[in-house]
Amino acid sequence: AESAFFVRYEAIFQLAQHKEVESIIFHRYDQLALRLFRFINIHRLAEETQIAEECVAPPQEAKASLMTMYQHGLLNVV
Repeated sequence: AESAFFVRYEAIFQLAQHKEVESIIFHRYDQLALRLFRFINIHRLAEETQIAEECVAPPQEAKASLMTMYQHGLLNVV
């Protein structure tokens, strides 16, 4: 029997949205912000020092970038 294939639009749209969000983060902020954003997106919840260490970022730069994204409404703090 032959296999039948179909397009999974929900997967395509999800991928497109993800790539577009990352592109916006990179162009509006910088590479460091994108690295921090990706880490938080994967882990869902992380402390500031853990984020900086795992992303190999200077703590003060990481904090400044995280606070900027927070002030622009991209991140929440708990």
